[in-house]
Amino acid sequence: MFSGCNFPNCPRTSIYEASERDFRIVAIDGAISGLYDRGRAELDGIGVLLVDTEEFVEMSEAGQAAAESVG
Repeated sequence: MFSGCNFPNCPRTSIYEASERDFRIVAIDGAISGLYDRGRAELDGIGVLLVDTEEFVEMSEAGQAAAESVG
């Protein structure tokens, strides 16, 4: 999961490095400043799941509920 400031610099580099190491990556659109349309297309092109904040919260809650049902 990625959030961060100034997409063209730190978040973009970190996301690309994670992708090169075959991590499954979720980027939260509303939590990354400076994210532009071309950047979104780049992320999609390397397999990043780009979600908005609401989608991320829903995913997190579903994961928590699944973990609690197992434990």
